[in-house]
Amino acid sequence: MDSALPLGSIVVGIDGSDHSHDAVRWATREAGIQKRTLVIATATGRPRQLSTRSWGTHGNERTG
Repeated sequence: MDSALPLGSIVVGIDGSDHSHDAVRWATREAGIQKRTLVIATATGRPRQLSTRSWGTHGNERTG
């Protein structure tokens, strides 16, 4: 986003879950009641979860 949000804006995030849809509905009603700017934020992709197997243990394996 290139510009600053107006002071008092209501910001809500959505990730596709039922809970986030409920949050958007609530935020929409609140923004209308309070006459505030509503900003709905979303992101794509999920953070990659690392496991200890991906920490590069090559060459350190024990044998025997």
